[in-house]
Amino acid sequence: MAYARSSKDTNTQKEIKGKVDEGTMLRTFPNTIGYMNTNRRYFISKKGYLGLGPLGSKAGDLVVILFGLDMPFVLRPEDEGQYRIIGETYLHGIMDGEFMSQNPPAETFTIC
Repeated sequence: MAYARSSKDTNTQKEIKGKVDEGTMLRTFPNTIGYMNTNRRYFISKKGYLGLGPLGSKAGDLVVILFGLDMPFVLRPEDEGQYRIIGETYLHGIMDGEFMSQNPPAETFTIC
């Protein structure tokens, strides 16, 4: 059985009949997940958050929320206090504004 969220109310689900057959969905799901995870790697932050970030991420990189953007990014410290953007990331537990509601301190980053 397939479900979709209602565009009017994100907390309700409506059944979609005849749109996706379960057998097809079960056969294609692993391929879809594999495609979505191409060039990505799982990680656990120092504070214990589970994340999925760019394949080039490594220990010592920072996960930051940049004002005005919808998702967190991985930054890598470079020379002279500058940072390089490695890519966007998913960090479970902060994607829906939970982290920002704690009023974390703002920092300034110089992107090179």
